[in-house]
Amino acid sequence: VVNSIINGLLALSTYVSRPSVPYTEAAIDILITVLIIAFLVSWIGIAGARSEMIKGNLAIPSKVLKGIKLPKSSALGGLYVSLASVLLFGLVFMDGLLFLFAPVEVTGAAYFIIKTIYTGLCAAFASALSILSVVREGKRGK
Repeated sequence: VVNSIINGLLALSTYVSRPSVPYTEAAIDILITVLIIAFLVSWIGIAGARSEMIKGNLAIPSKVLKGIKLPKSSALGGLYVSLASVLLFGLVFMDGLLFLFAPVEVTGAAYFIIKTIYTGLCAAFASALSILSVVREGKRGK
């Protein structure tokens, strides 16, 4: 939530005074923001989930959905999750939807709203993917 608010305020201060934001600028901004947010959230999430699993505070359900196989390093695992987030969430989902609705440009105020919502969704996606992958690791280890 805090991440969404901060990114929304950054977009507000940058784009609300402009009458419109070109699609290419908005698309690049989306990809950069998704990469940064997904990396930080997943790096912290992977380390935290692994720690909680070692302590026994993270239960492993009997059925685990498939997640990506992460390397031992939390930072490298965070990079894997962030790349998956950029490809799936940033490039395909957000940039694709933005292009469908505003192929040339989007108003500054609309971009402020879009960026606030998508940064929250991106962080949730990266967090869920990170925890799911750690749980899957624990399931394989048993």
